[in-house]
Amino acid sequence: MSNIDQYSTIAPSTRSVLKEVASSRSIRLGELMKKAQPEIERATVESSLQELKNLHFIDERSSVLNDFRTFFITAEGIEATRKLAP
Repeated sequence: MSNIDQYSTIAPSTRSVLKEVASSRSIRLGELMKKAQPEIERATVESSLQELKNLHFIDERSSVLNDFRTFFITAEGIEATRKLAP
């Protein structure tokens, strides 16, 4: 099963996080949290980000400050959102 095939099995909250990262191309964690809350709790967003990194749909640029970590969409993530978006 390719990573794109796994897109259909991920939770709606994780899809929402992916769509937010994809629409921004890159986004800091602090900004993402402002857009996600109150619908999605911080722990869920961080879990979703880790799942998306494991699927290679996003990647991360680290920072000393947690809220300044930057997440960006990968080519595989762009392909997944284009092929599978409603």
